Parts: sequence; C-alpha cells; structure tokens
Amino acid sequence: TGSYSGARVEDKWSIVGLTRRPATKIAAPVVAEAVASLECEVQQIVDLDRSALVVATVVAAHVDTDHFQGGHWTFDQGLRIPHHLSGSGFCVSEEAVKAVKPPRD
Repeated sequence: TGSYSGARVEDKWSIVGLTRRPATKIAAPVVAEAVASLECEVQQIVDLDRSALVVATVVAAHVDTDHFQGGHWTFDQGLRIPHHLSGSGFCVSEEAVKAVKPPRD
C-alpha cells in the first residue's frame, strides 16, 4: 500500500485488495489478510535526513495459527511470505530450512 498516497486515492486498501481489522491495543487498523501483525506504540522518531528510524514498543502481537505452530512458521498449507528487498523488488519464502554449523577444527 506504500505505492499509493491516501491523499491521492479514495481507498487505497480496496485498490490493493486488503481489508482493515480493528487492532486490540492501538487506534490504527491492522491488515486482516496478514499472517502476522504487531501493534506498536511509537517511542521516538530519529531523523536520518532522507529517511527516519522509528523506535517503538510492541504492545500486542497476532499470528495465524494455521501457519505458526510451536513457535515456528509452517509451510505445509501453502504459506508464502513476501519480503521487501528495495524499491519494487520482493522475494517470497515458501519453505523453512535449517542452517547447519560447520564442524570445529
């Protein structure tokens, strides 16, 4: 939704096919279709010239239990998690893998 300004379009949520759901601890809505969401209260905004660093406290966390069990993401029901790279670039996770430590000499 970051590609659309709310000042320039009437309802950017519907343009990108997303639905609002009321949050439990904050005033801003969360994305109903998200497999996970964090509700945060902003503590500080640090101006970094062309961008900003936002420091916040997580006050609530939500997860879709169809895809998150025992503290881990599960991909057996078709979960595909998009990750923003930069600009218009994204990649998608479709499988969990484990890193193996190399043996010590």
